[in-house]
Parts: sequence; C-alpha cells; structure tokens
Amino acid sequence: GERWIAVDSRATLWRLFLGLGLGIAGALLIGLLMGCFAVVEALLAPPLSLLAKVPPTAALAVFFVLVGTDTHMFVAMIAFGVLPTLSQSIYLAVREIPNESLDKAHTLGASQMELIWNIIFQHILPKVFDAIRLQIGPAMVYLIAAEMVVGDVGFGYRIRLQSRLLNMNVVYTYLALLAAFGFGMDFVLRRVQRAFFPWYVREK
Repeated sequence: GERWIAVDSRATLWRLFLGLGLGIAGALLIGLLMGCFAVVEALLAPPLSLLAKVPPTAALAVFFVLVGTDTHMFVAMIAFGVLPTLSQSIYLAVREIPNESLDKAHTLGASQMELIWNIIFQHILPKVFDAIRLQIGPAMVYLIAAEMVVGDVGFGYRIRLQSRLLNMNVVYTYLALLAAFGFGMDFVLRRVQRAFFPWYVREK
C-alpha cells in the first residue's frame, strides 16, 4: 500500500506540475500579447473562446492519436485544458489596467517592452495567482480522468483498479490524498501571493 502511494504520487504529481507549468507559461504569453496588441487579440480571442468550451476529457481520443498514451499525453491534456481559460483571465486582467498608468509610463519615455514588463506584468501578477488557483481543480480532474482510461500508474489508475476490486479503503485513502494535494497547492500559492503582494491581499 505505501509503495503504491509513493509510486502513484510521484507519477501523478510529475504529470500535474509539468502540465500546469506548460499551460501557465503559454497562457501568460498569449494573455499578455492579447492584452497588449489588438492584432493578436483579434487573431486569438475567437479560437480561445471556442477551445475554452471544449472539455479536454471529451477529446481524449484526439490526444491518444496526436500525442500517444505516455507522459506527453497527460501533460498535453492538462496544458490544453487550462490554457484557454487562463489566457482569457490574464487578457482581462491586462485590459483592466487603468489607461492613466500606461499613459504616465509612456510620458516618462518607457519603451514598449519596458511598459509590458515593468507596468503591465507587475500589475497583473497577483491576479495571475488567483487565476492559477482556480485551475488546480480542473487540471486534477483532467489528469485523473486520463489516468483512469489509459494510465498504468498514478492516482486515477489506482482508483479505477481498486474500485473494481471493491477495496474502498484504498480508494478513500487516495481521494483524501488528492484533496490534500489540491489544498496544499492552493495554500502554497496563497502564501506566496500574500508574501509578495500584501497590498493586493489587503485590497481583497
């Protein structure tokens, strides 16, 4: 039992962190570009809005064909699942920045890159933490669903296997661990947000 937990935890958390990392990195880039450049917004906003409505679990077969059934598939599914919604959240955060702040930076001679990095990115960063926290749950759902279907290790695989054998004590243990992992990730993000952006936390 303990060996199962160690092996499954390592597999599931590795897939989860890698998928979230790629999804967050892509969403930051896309969201910033959409918020800063109208041409990028016009090009990417419609397809992102459409993709945000497609549940990744419904496209499992597509991921099997395009990516295979190894770690790449789990990572791609998580990244695809969180990227559209997270990109839209970041884009909206950029659009909420007061024009006065941007005009003042332009007046002081800030270049486009300085404006994006020093003003826009710094302003939206605490809101990015909020958006990431909201994506932890969906990302875990996508991963567990995929592991239940094609995994040979991981929490989803073990829950499916032990459910068939009616070993509910194992299932309950794994569910409790999943809840603990999700709570732990949310707790860490909140602590980091509070440490680096105390002004934002107070305003909330």
